[in-house]
Amino acid sequence: QPAPTIDCIDDEGKNIRRLYVNARATGANNGQSWKDAYVSLQTALQMASSCPRVKNIWVAAGTYLPSETDDPMESFQMRDGLQIYGGFAGTEDKLNERDWEANLTILSGAIGSSSFTDNSWHIVEARDIEDYFILDGFIIRDGYADGSGAERHGAGIQMVDVAKAEIANCSFINNQALKGNGGAIDMFNSRAEISYSSFYDNTARGDGGAIYVHKTSSSISVDICNFQRYVSTEEEGGAIYADGTRQRIVSSLFIDNEAEQGGAVYVGTVGVLDVLNGTFSRNKARTKLGDALRVRGTTSVLNSIFWDNETAGPISVDGTGLIINYSLIEGGYPGINNLNKNPRFVHPAGDDFSLLYYSPVINTGHTSGSILADDLAGNDRISGTAVDMGAYEFAISDKPCAEVINVKAD
Repeated sequence: QPAPTIDCIDDEGKNIRRLYVNARATGANNGQSWKDAYVSLQTALQMASSCPRVKNIWVAAGTYLPSETDDPMESFQMRDGLQIYGGFAGTEDKLNERDWEANLTILSGAIGSSSFTDNSWHIVEARDIEDYFILDGFIIRDGYADGSGAERHGAGIQMVDVAKAEIANCSFINNQALKGNGGAIDMFNSRAEISYSSFYDNTARGDGGAIYVHKTSSSISVDICNFQRYVSTEEEGGAIYADGTRQRIVSSLFIDNEAEQGGAVYVGTVGVLDVLNGTFSRNKARTKLGDALRVRGTTSVLNSIFWDNETAGPISVDGTGLIINYSLIEGGYPGINNLNKNPRFVHPAGDDFSLLYYSPVINTGHTSGSILADDLAGNDRISGTAVDMGAYEFAISDKPCAEVINVKAD
Protein backbone atom coordinates (compact mmCIF):
# COMPACT_ATOMS: atom_id res chain seq x y z
CA GLN A 1 0.00 0.00 0.00
CA PRO A 2 1.29 3.52 -0.74
CA ALA A 3 2.27 5.93 2.02
CA PRO A 4 -0.77 7.63 3.56
CA THR A 5 -2.03 10.78 1.90
CA ILE A 6 -3.04 13.64 4.19
CA ASP A 7 -5.08 16.20 2.27
CA CYS A 8 -8.20 18.10 3.30
CA ILE A 9 -9.60 18.10 -0.27
CA ASP A 10 -10.99 14.98 -1.93
CA ASP A 11 -10.60 13.88 -5.56
CA GLU A 12 -13.61 16.00 -6.58
CA GLY A 13 -12.21 19.16 -5.03
CA LYS A 14 -14.54 19.11 -2.03
CA ASN A 15 -13.69 19.40 1.66
CA ILE A 16 -13.41 15.96 3.24
CA ARG A 17 -15.91 15.49 6.07
CA ARG A 18 -15.62 11.76 6.74
CA LEU A 19 -12.58 9.47 6.90
CA TYR A 20 -12.48 5.68 6.63
CA VAL A 21 -10.09 3.37 8.49
CA ASN A 22 -9.67 -0.33 7.81
CA ALA A 23 -6.63 -2.27 8.96
CA ARG A 24 -7.14 -4.71 6.06
CA ALA A 25 -7.54 -2.13 3.26
CA THR A 26 -5.23 -2.43 0.22
CA GLY A 27 -6.19 0.67 -1.79
CA ALA A 28 -4.75 4.16 -2.11
CA ASN A 29 -4.49 4.73 1.68
CA ASN A 30 -6.07 8.18 1.49
CA GLY A 31 -9.06 7.62 3.82
CA GLN A 32 -11.67 8.72 1.26
CA SER A 33 -13.57 5.41 0.96
CA TRP A 34 -13.62 1.89 2.37
CA LYS A 35 -11.58 0.72 -0.64
CA ASP A 36 -8.93 3.39 -0.10
CA ALA A 37 -9.22 3.53 3.70
CA TYR A 38 -6.34 4.42 5.97
CA VAL A 39 -4.91 1.34 7.64
CA SER A 40 -3.95 3.40 10.71
CA LEU A 41 -6.39 5.19 13.01
CA GLN A 42 -3.53 7.48 14.08
CA THR A 43 -3.14 8.68 10.49
CA ALA A 44 -6.85 9.50 10.34
CA LEU A 45 -6.64 11.41 13.61
CA GLN A 46 -3.63 13.38 12.36
CA MET A 47 -5.60 14.41 9.30
CA ALA A 48 -8.65 15.27 11.39
CA SER A 49 -6.50 17.53 13.57
CA SER A 50 -5.34 19.39 10.44
CA CYS A 51 -8.73 19.49 8.69
CA PRO A 52 -11.44 21.07 10.87
CA ARG A 53 -14.22 20.10 8.42
CA VAL A 54 -13.60 16.42 9.12
CA LYS A 55 -16.34 15.49 11.58
CA ASN A 56 -16.58 11.69 11.30
CA ILE A 57 -14.16 8.77 11.32
CA TRP A 58 -15.57 5.32 10.55
CA VAL A 59 -13.39 2.41 11.67
CA ALA A 60 -13.73 -1.18 10.45
CA ALA A 61 -13.14 -4.29 12.53
CA GLY A 62 -9.54 -4.90 13.54
CA THR A 63 -6.98 -4.05 16.20
CA TYR A 64 -5.47 -0.56 16.31
CA LEU A 65 -2.50 0.50 18.43
CA PRO A 66 -1.80 4.05 19.67
CA SER A 67 1.93 3.70 18.94
CA GLU A 68 3.95 1.93 16.26
CA THR A 69 7.21 2.70 18.09
CA ASP A 70 6.28 1.15 21.46
CA ASP A 71 6.11 4.61 23.06
CA PRO A 72 3.77 4.33 26.10
CA MET A 73 3.16 8.09 26.10
CA GLU A 74 1.42 8.02 22.70
CA SER A 75 -2.37 7.77 22.66
CA PHE A 76 -5.35 8.28 20.40
CA GLN A 77 -6.00 12.01 20.78
CA MET A 78 -9.60 13.20 20.59
CA ARG A 79 -10.36 16.46 18.78
CA ASP A 80 -13.14 18.92 19.50
CA GLY A 81 -16.34 18.05 17.61
CA LEU A 82 -15.01 14.74 16.27
CA GLN A 83 -17.27 11.67 16.07
CA ILE A 84 -15.45 8.32 15.88
CA TYR A 85 -17.46 5.16 15.24
CA GLY A 86 -16.24 1.56 15.24
CA GLY A 87 -17.98 -1.71 14.44
CA PHE A 88 -18.02 -1.61 10.64
CA ALA A 89 -17.46 -4.55 8.29
CA GLY A 90 -16.00 -2.15 5.71
CA THR A 91 -18.89 -2.01 3.23
CA GLU A 92 -21.51 0.15 4.94
CA ASP A 93 -22.95 3.35 3.51
CA LYS A 94 -25.02 4.30 6.56
CA LEU A 95 -24.17 4.46 10.24
CA ASN A 96 -27.14 2.31 11.27
CA GLU A 97 -25.88 -0.55 9.08
CA ARG A 98 -22.90 -1.31 11.31
CA ASP A 99 -22.80 -4.13 13.89
CA TRP A 100 -20.25 -3.41 16.62
CA GLU A 101 -20.98 -6.70 18.38
CA ALA A 102 -20.06 -8.71 15.28
CA ASN A 103 -17.31 -6.45 13.90
CA LEU A 104 -14.99 -6.15 16.88
CA THR A 105 -13.02 -2.91 16.65
CA ILE A 106 -10.27 -2.91 19.26
CA LEU A 107 -8.19 -0.01 20.55
CA SER A 108 -5.41 -1.88 22.28
CA GLY A 109 -2.68 -0.65 24.59
CA ALA A 110 -0.58 -3.78 23.97
CA ILE A 111 2.18 -1.94 22.12
CA GLY A 112 5.15 -3.54 23.87
CA SER A 113 6.81 -6.82 23.18
CA SER A 114 7.64 -8.20 26.60
CA SER A 115 4.88 -7.94 29.21
CA PHE A 116 1.78 -6.01 30.19
CA THR A 117 3.89 -3.41 32.02
CA ASP A 118 5.18 -1.83 28.80
CA ASN A 119 1.71 -1.08 27.44
CA SER A 120 0.27 2.39 26.70
CA TRP A 121 -0.25 4.69 29.65
CA HIS A 122 -3.53 6.02 28.14
CA ILE A 123 -5.13 4.39 25.11
CA VAL A 124 -7.38 7.41 24.50
CA GLU A 125 -6.70 10.94 25.68
CA ALA A 126 -8.96 14.00 25.53
CA ARG A 127 -7.82 17.45 26.63
CA ASP A 128 -9.27 20.92 26.24
CA ILE A 129 -12.43 19.86 24.43
CA GLU A 130 -14.60 22.98 24.39
CA ASP A 131 -17.63 21.44 22.66
CA TYR A 132 -17.79 17.60 22.59
CA PHE A 133 -16.42 14.37 21.18
CA ILE A 134 -18.09 10.99 20.48
CA LEU A 135 -16.50 7.55 20.82
CA ASP A 136 -18.90 4.76 19.86
CA GLY A 137 -18.53 1.04 19.10
CA PHE A 138 -15.05 0.13 20.40
CA ILE A 139 -13.33 -2.32 22.72
CA ILE A 140 -10.74 -0.41 24.75
CA ARG A 141 -8.39 -2.79 26.44
CA ASP A 142 -5.01 -3.46 28.03
CA GLY A 143 -3.96 0.05 28.97
CA TYR A 144 -1.38 0.37 31.75
CA ALA A 145 -1.02 3.81 33.38
CA ASP A 146 2.53 3.63 34.70
CA GLY A 147 3.84 7.19 34.54
CA SER A 148 4.18 9.82 37.25
CA GLY A 149 1.80 12.59 38.23
CA ALA A 150 -1.29 12.61 36.01
CA GLU A 151 0.16 9.79 33.90
CA ARG A 152 -0.66 7.37 36.75
CA HIS A 153 -4.41 7.64 36.10
CA GLY A 154 -6.85 6.57 33.39
CA ALA A 155 -5.31 3.65 31.52
CA GLY A 156 -8.27 3.36 29.15
CA ILE A 157 -9.34 7.00 28.72
CA GLN A 158 -8.05 10.11 30.44
CA MET A 159 -10.14 13.27 30.18
CA VAL A 160 -8.98 16.73 31.28
CA ASP A 161 -11.08 19.85 30.70
CA VAL A 162 -13.64 18.16 28.45
CA ALA A 163 -16.94 19.99 28.05
CA LYS A 164 -18.77 16.83 26.96
CA ALA A 165 -17.79 13.27 26.08
CA GLU A 166 -20.32 10.83 24.62
CA ILE A 167 -19.15 7.23 25.01
CA ALA A 168 -21.52 4.51 23.82
CA ASN A 169 -21.51 0.82 22.86
CA CYS A 170 -17.99 0.38 24.22
CA SER A 171 -16.30 -2.31 26.31
CA PHE A 172 -13.44 -1.54 28.69
CA ILE A 173 -11.38 -4.63 29.45
CA ASN A 174 -8.29 -5.18 31.60
CA ASN A 175 -7.12 -1.58 31.94
CA GLN A 176 -4.88 -0.99 34.95
CA ALA A 177 -3.82 2.10 36.90
CA LEU A 178 -1.67 0.33 39.45
CA LYS A 179 -0.18 3.56 40.81
CA GLY A 180 -3.23 5.80 40.59
CA ASN A 181 -6.97 6.19 40.01
CA GLY A 182 -9.50 5.22 37.36
CA GLY A 183 -8.42 1.97 35.75
CA ALA A 184 -10.70 2.43 32.74
CA ILE A 185 -11.61 6.15 32.83
CA ASP A 186 -10.13 9.10 34.71
CA MET A 187 -12.00 12.42 34.65
CA PHE A 188 -10.77 15.85 35.75
CA ASN A 189 -12.94 18.92 35.21
CA SER A 190 -14.89 16.99 32.58
CA ARG A 191 -18.41 15.87 31.75
CA ALA A 192 -19.17 12.43 30.32
CA GLU A 193 -22.25 10.55 29.18
CA ILE A 194 -21.58 6.79 29.09
CA SER A 195 -24.25 4.44 27.78
CA TYR A 196 -24.75 0.86 26.62
CA SER A 197 -21.21 -0.02 27.70
CA SER A 198 -19.50 -2.74 29.74
CA PHE A 199 -16.54 -2.72 32.10
CA TYR A 200 -14.63 -5.92 32.93
CA ASP A 201 -11.48 -6.57 34.96
CA ASN A 202 -10.26 -2.99 35.28
CA THR A 203 -8.07 -2.16 38.26
CA ALA A 204 -6.75 0.86 40.14
CA ARG A 205 -4.31 1.01 43.03
CA GLY A 206 -6.07 4.13 44.27
CA ASP A 207 -9.75 5.04 43.82
CA GLY A 208 -12.21 3.93 41.17
CA GLY A 209 -11.35 0.53 39.73
CA ALA A 210 -13.29 1.43 36.56
CA ILE A 211 -14.15 5.15 36.74
CA TYR A 212 -12.73 7.97 38.83
CA VAL A 213 -14.52 11.34 38.92
CA HIS A 214 -12.40 14.07 40.54
CA LYS A 215 -14.05 16.46 42.96
CA THR A 216 -13.99 19.40 40.58
CA SER A 217 -16.76 20.56 38.30
CA SER A 218 -16.86 17.08 36.78
CA SER A 219 -20.12 15.23 36.16
CA ILE A 220 -21.00 11.80 34.82
CA SER A 221 -24.07 10.00 33.56
CA VAL A 222 -23.92 6.20 33.40
CA ASP A 223 -26.91 4.74 31.56
CA ILE A 224 -27.51 1.03 30.83
CA CYS A 225 -24.02 -0.19 31.70
CA ASN A 226 -22.52 -3.37 33.14
CA PHE A 227 -19.73 -3.31 35.74
CA GLN A 228 -18.09 -6.62 36.63
CA ARG A 229 -14.93 -7.79 38.34
CA TYR A 230 -13.00 -4.78 39.55
CA VAL A 231 -10.59 -4.45 42.41
CA SER A 232 -9.68 -1.03 43.73
CA THR A 233 -6.79 -2.58 45.57
CA GLU A 234 -6.09 -0.09 48.36
CA GLU A 235 -8.73 2.64 48.31
CA GLU A 236 -12.39 3.38 47.55
CA GLY A 237 -14.90 2.58 44.83
CA GLY A 238 -14.39 -0.84 43.28
CA ALA A 239 -16.28 0.19 40.13
CA ILE A 240 -16.90 3.95 40.50
CA TYR A 241 -15.47 6.67 42.71
CA ALA A 242 -17.98 9.51 42.35
CA ASP A 243 -17.05 12.89 43.78
CA GLY A 244 -18.53 15.17 41.14
CA THR A 245 -21.47 17.45 41.80
CA ARG A 246 -23.86 16.12 39.10
CA GLN A 247 -23.82 12.37 38.71
CA ARG A 248 -26.32 9.64 37.92
CA ILE A 249 -26.41 5.88 37.39
CA VAL A 250 -29.46 4.43 35.59
CA SER A 251 -30.43 0.84 34.69
CA SER A 252 -26.96 -0.54 35.40
CA LEU A 253 -25.60 -3.75 36.93
CA PHE A 254 -22.77 -4.01 39.48
CA ILE A 255 -21.49 -7.49 40.37
CA ASP A 256 -18.23 -8.87 41.81
CA ASN A 257 -16.62 -5.49 42.53
CA GLU A 258 -14.29 -4.99 45.50
CA ALA A 259 -12.60 -2.13 47.38
CA GLU A 260 -11.64 -1.02 50.86
CA GLN A 261 -14.84 1.08 51.09
CA GLY A 262 -17.70 1.16 48.63
CA GLY A 263 -17.21 -2.21 46.97
CA ALA A 264 -19.23 -1.07 43.93
CA VAL A 265 -19.69 2.70 44.29
CA TYR A 266 -18.13 5.28 46.60
CA VAL A 267 -19.64 8.77 46.84
CA GLY A 268 -17.10 11.32 48.07
CA THR A 269 -17.72 14.15 50.50
CA VAL A 270 -18.76 16.65 47.82
CA GLY A 271 -20.37 14.05 45.56
CA VAL A 272 -24.02 14.27 44.53
CA LEU A 273 -25.36 11.05 42.97
CA ASP A 274 -28.72 9.73 41.81
CA VAL A 275 -29.12 5.95 41.36
CA LEU A 276 -32.16 4.74 39.45
CA ASN A 277 -32.98 1.09 38.66
CA GLY A 278 -29.60 -0.29 39.68
CA THR A 279 -28.84 -3.91 40.61
CA PHE A 280 -25.98 -4.56 43.07
CA SER A 281 -24.89 -8.09 43.97
CA ARG A 282 -21.78 -9.97 45.16
CA ASN A 283 -19.86 -6.77 45.87
CA LYS A 284 -17.41 -6.49 48.77
CA ALA A 285 -15.92 -3.78 50.98
CA ARG A 286 -12.98 -5.18 52.88
CA THR A 287 -13.60 -2.77 55.78
CA LYS A 288 -17.34 -3.67 55.79
CA LEU A 289 -18.12 -0.02 54.96
CA GLY A 290 -20.58 -0.34 52.10
CA ASP A 291 -20.20 -3.58 50.19
CA ALA A 292 -22.36 -2.09 47.44
CA LEU A 293 -22.58 1.62 48.26
CA ARG A 294 -20.60 3.93 50.53
CA VAL A 295 -22.05 7.44 50.87
CA ARG A 296 -20.19 10.39 52.36
CA GLY A 297 -21.84 13.03 50.19
CA THR A 298 -25.45 13.17 48.98
CA THR A 299 -27.18 10.25 47.27
CA SER A 300 -30.72 9.40 46.20
CA VAL A 301 -31.62 5.79 45.34
CA LEU A 302 -34.84 4.75 43.63
CA ASN A 303 -36.13 1.45 42.18
CA SER A 304 -32.90 -0.43 42.93
CA ILE A 305 -31.90 -3.86 44.27
CA PHE A 306 -29.12 -4.59 46.78
CA TRP A 307 -28.98 -8.33 47.33
CA ASP A 308 -26.40 -11.02 48.15
CA ASN A 309 -23.48 -8.69 48.69
CA GLU A 310 -20.72 -9.65 51.13
CA THR A 311 -22.75 -8.74 54.23
CA ALA A 312 -26.45 -8.26 54.89
CA GLY A 313 -25.80 -4.51 55.32
CA PRO A 314 -24.73 -3.52 51.80
CA ILE A 315 -24.95 0.25 52.33
CA SER A 316 -22.89 2.53 54.58
CA VAL A 317 -23.59 6.23 55.03
CA ASP A 318 -22.11 9.08 57.03
CA GLY A 319 -24.75 11.47 58.33
CA THR A 320 -28.11 11.94 56.65
CA GLY A 321 -27.06 12.34 53.01
CA LEU A 322 -28.79 9.18 51.72
CA ILE A 323 -32.42 8.72 50.70
CA ILE A 324 -33.65 5.31 49.48
CA ASN A 325 -37.20 4.68 48.30
CA TYR A 326 -39.00 1.95 46.34
CA SER A 327 -35.97 -0.34 46.54
CA LEU A 328 -35.10 -3.81 47.79
CA ILE A 329 -32.27 -3.85 50.34
CA GLU A 330 -31.10 -7.03 52.03
CA GLY A 331 -31.35 -6.40 55.77
CA GLY A 332 -33.82 -3.57 55.20
CA TYR A 333 -33.48 0.20 55.04
CA PRO A 334 -35.86 3.00 56.12
CA GLY A 335 -37.74 4.68 53.31
CA ILE A 336 -40.93 4.59 51.25
CA ASN A 337 -42.02 1.16 49.97
CA ASN A 338 -38.66 -0.50 50.53
CA LEU A 339 -38.50 -4.32 50.59
CA ASN A 340 -36.34 -6.90 52.37
CA LYS A 341 -36.92 -10.21 50.60
CA ASN A 342 -35.31 -12.38 47.94
CA PRO A 343 -35.69 -10.61 44.56
CA ARG A 344 -35.79 -13.96 42.71
CA PHE A 345 -33.21 -13.52 39.97
CA VAL A 346 -33.31 -15.99 37.08
CA HIS A 347 -29.81 -17.48 37.49
CA PRO A 348 -27.39 -15.32 39.51
CA ALA A 349 -24.74 -18.07 39.58
CA GLY A 350 -24.59 -17.67 35.81
CA ASP A 351 -24.63 -13.86 36.05
CA ASP A 352 -28.25 -13.64 34.92
CA PHE A 353 -29.88 -11.03 37.16
CA SER A 354 -33.11 -10.72 35.21
CA LEU A 355 -36.33 -11.45 37.10
CA LEU A 356 -38.36 -14.64 37.51
CA TYR A 357 -42.08 -14.26 36.90
CA TYR A 358 -42.82 -14.44 40.64
CA SER A 359 -40.22 -11.84 41.69
CA PRO A 360 -41.57 -9.52 44.40
CA VAL A 361 -40.04 -6.46 42.69
CA ILE A 362 -42.22 -6.66 39.57
CA ASN A 363 -44.54 -3.64 39.24
CA THR A 364 -43.37 -2.27 42.61
CA GLY A 365 -41.16 0.64 41.51
CA HIS A 366 -41.93 4.33 41.29
CA THR A 367 -42.37 5.94 37.88
CA SER A 368 -39.89 8.80 37.68
CA GLY A 369 -39.24 11.30 34.92
CA SER A 370 -35.66 10.03 34.71
CA ILE A 371 -36.65 6.46 33.75
CA LEU A 372 -35.14 5.39 30.43
CA ALA A 373 -37.16 3.77 27.65
CA ASP A 374 -35.13 0.52 27.80
CA ASP A 375 -33.76 -1.74 30.51
CA LEU A 376 -30.30 -3.31 30.56
CA ALA A 377 -31.40 -6.08 28.20
CA GLY A 378 -32.99 -3.69 25.70
CA ASN A 379 -36.56 -4.52 26.72
CA ASP A 380 -39.20 -1.85 27.23
CA ARG A 381 -38.70 -0.39 30.68
CA ILE A 382 -42.37 -0.52 31.70
CA SER A 383 -44.10 -3.68 30.49
CA GLY A 384 -46.66 -4.11 33.27
CA THR A 385 -48.70 -1.81 35.46
CA ALA A 386 -45.64 -0.05 36.90
CA VAL A 387 -41.87 -0.01 36.59
CA ASP A 388 -39.95 -2.93 38.14
CA MET A 389 -37.06 -2.52 40.57
CA GLY A 390 -33.56 -3.26 39.36
CA ALA A 391 -31.67 -3.08 36.07
CA TYR A 392 -33.97 -5.54 34.30
CA GLU A 393 -37.68 -5.26 33.57
CA PHE A 394 -39.65 -8.50 33.59
CA ALA A 395 -40.55 -8.98 29.92
CA ILE A 396 -44.23 -9.83 29.57
CA SER A 397 -44.89 -11.76 26.37
CA ASP A 398 -47.03 -10.12 23.70
CA LYS A 399 -48.32 -13.54 22.64
CA PRO A 400 -51.80 -14.50 23.91
CA CYS A 401 -51.83 -17.16 26.61
CA ALA A 402 -53.63 -20.46 26.10
CA GLU A 403 -56.81 -20.91 28.13
CA VAL A 404 -55.88 -24.53 28.85
CA ILE A 405 -52.38 -26.01 29.32
CA ASN A 406 -52.24 -29.80 29.13
CA VAL A 407 -49.90 -31.88 31.33
CA LYS A 408 -49.32 -35.65 30.98
CA ALA A 409 -46.52 -37.46 32.81
CA ASP A 410 -45.61 -39.79 29.93
